[in-house]
Amino acid sequence: MTSHRGVLATGLFAITITIVAGIVRASEIPSAEADFLRKQEVVFQLLWSSRQAPKNHPEVFERLRNYKLEDVGAACENHTHAKEFENHLHRFQAVSQDEPFAAFRDERVDEVRLLFDVLLCAKSFDEFAALVAWSHEGKVPQVVWIHAFAMALAHRKDTRGLRLPNLYEIVPHYFFETEVMVEAYRAKTGEIEGVGDEYVIEANHTSHAESTDSQLNYFRDDVGLNQFYFQLHNQLPFWLSCEEKNCNGIPKHLRGELYYHVHKTLLARYELERLSLGLGRVEDIDWEQGISTGYRSGMTHPNGWPVPDREPGARLPVSKYKFLEEVKHYESRLSKAIDLGELRTGSSSKKLDESSSFNDLCNALQGNNDSPQPKLYGSLDRLYRRLLGFAPEVIGKKSGQVAALEMPWTSLRDAGFFRMNNRILDLGLRFKRNLPVYTPADLGFDGIRIDYVHLDKLVTYLDSFESTLNHPRVHYFADDSAARKESCGPKTTVRVRQQRLNHKAFAYQIGVTSERVTKGVVRIFLGPKLDARGNELDLEDSIEQFYELDRWLVDLKQGSNKLDRSSNDSPYYSSDPQSSEAYNRDIVRALRTTDENLARDIVHSRKLHLGLPRRLLLPRGNRSGLGLRLVVCLHGLDGAKVDKLNEDTVFAGLALDGRDLGFPLDRPIDGEGFERLRNFMVKDVKVFHEDVKDVEKD
Repeated sequence: MTSHRGVLATGLFAITITIVAGIVRASEIPSAEADFLRKQEVVFQLLWSSRQAPKNHPEVFERLRNYKLEDVGAACENHTHAKEFENHLHRFQAVSQDEPFAAFRDERVDEVRLLFDVLLCAKSFDEFAALVAWSHEGKVPQVVWIHAFAMALAHRKDTRGLRLPNLYEIVPHYFFETEVMVEAYRAKTGEIEGVGDEYVIEANHTSHAESTDSQLNYFRDDVGLNQFYFQLHNQLPFWLSCEEKNCNGIPKHLRGELYYHVHKTLLARYELERLSLGLGRVEDIDWEQGISTGYRSGMTHPNGWPVPDREPGARLPVSKYKFLEEVKHYESRLSKAIDLGELRTGSSSKKLDESSSFNDLCNALQGNNDSPQPKLYGSLDRLYRRLLGFAPEVIGKKSGQVAALEMPWTSLRDAGFFRMNNRILDLGLRFKRNLPVYTPADLGFDGIRIDYVHLDKLVTYLDSFESTLNHPRVHYFADDSAARKESCGPKTTVRVRQQRLNHKAFAYQIGVTSERVTKGVVRIFLGPKLDARGNELDLEDSIEQFYELDRWLVDLKQGSNKLDRSSNDSPYYSSDPQSSEAYNRDIVRALRTTDENLARDIVHSRKLHLGLPRRLLLPRGNRSGLGLRLVVCLHGLDGAKVDKLNEDTVFAGLALDGRDLGFPLDRPIDGEGFERLRNFMVKDVKVFHEDVKDVEKD
């Protein structure tokens, strides 16, 4: 019988679906919508196997027939970037197309940066699309190509809002286990008899390491959550500097703080998921005692190499010791900087004595290109990934085994991700604890009283979700014989069915009495009431375990106000994207239609919104109801200029009122805490987990 590795190495990329083409464009569609639809169709045809692409968009694809390396310079506004890419192209072509890519290794950065720079500086969208198509045809490794393409799509002004096909449908080997991929391959090639037009694979979440963490595989393996983290990485990769390039809609003074805020949200959310299953908090890492949290990836790289495992209790290999020494040095320097209140910046220093300097510290914690002193503080983030990932260190050449933690689309699958972030976030908490405590004057809102908070019953459930397996095997000019070779075997659509966490939508009603007409901002947080042993937690001592559910601006009239809000409104969360098949059909339909309202609806309702999956807003809970605390607070704007994260970035629409992200649960509170503040309300709530059949009956 053919081995799993052999099947994957030779046939993993053969899973393809041909896009339906033959579009007739309607001149009646307004130009803005028509332009978006045309670009979106081109983007999809760049990634999906479509021999109709040259026919549909000759303005882009026909030029590929005679495209040469020297044409890159003519297509780019920045000739330096083009020349640099040309000079290094031989390095790309020296490696195989299925070479894995360690996105969090410094020595691999140039591979994606060089192509990204060229794509970013293309003079027009059509030049951009032609460069994307040309660079795919054997010029750069496939995974590097997808990374650079996705990043450029997020950063170019003329491609904002466009989306790629779902990653779990085009690079499924990084979202599903080897057994699933082998079965899919066998179904596509006819090795499984009687599969018909459609074949569904039932994927479970039970095959990982034998540890308590394996109970949470349904959460960590969630394809939507892992796709979010890949998109987050694309927004601001660590190697991109806000000094040199636009921060892609993220204010420069928030870059590091947003990194901290997102990872703190992920950790707090994960810990509540653990609490739902009766598990304690994420433990710290003791490098000397071995890594108690194991990880069995069950995945295979497209080149046939397995994604490395980590046995429970495994000790660091000797080849990792040098990285551990670096970690110890950087942790010591950062701890000292926090305690002394001074962060070195080359020949000078920055004071770490107020909240405005937190962004600088977080840049140093991540080790991004805006870090005040990269050589002194390094990157704990990237070093932890290298240590915990357990990928072999190969001297003098690249390792074919790249760890899950070293790739953005697989990082969250490894429970070690949350342990490493717990360690990084502890340094941020150390800084916050050194700041002055919040006083009633800092937290109050004169003349405002929250009278009540009502909300619907909180119910979660597991439902079924199907992903269609595909892969970007693109042959823009394949002849009929090549097409026949690629189409051998039954024309079977292969889908993977998984159980995923979801919740019933719910609504808030908040009653507020105001002594005057004013504006304010509402924040809602969710956190634990009891620990895993059933002991009640002191609210002020557990604030770091809360995460922000929602935030929005309100206009208050004098007297009584009723604030209505739905769980679907939070800027932190977004709905699941359509399947790539369905989205492509809608784009085709919109291009054919003469109904401009339909076209406008398809365009504006399907633009990319980058947020956490809305399904995961609530922790799983349990049958009897997991006891939690909801903290609702209302603060004034005090004439401050209010910004919002723009529609092209993570958490689009999130109100920024000049206060720290995570305020007011981001540092200690003076005196009696929240109880005496009238603009706060702490409410006990329960989250119930039910069978999906019972939920559907309601």
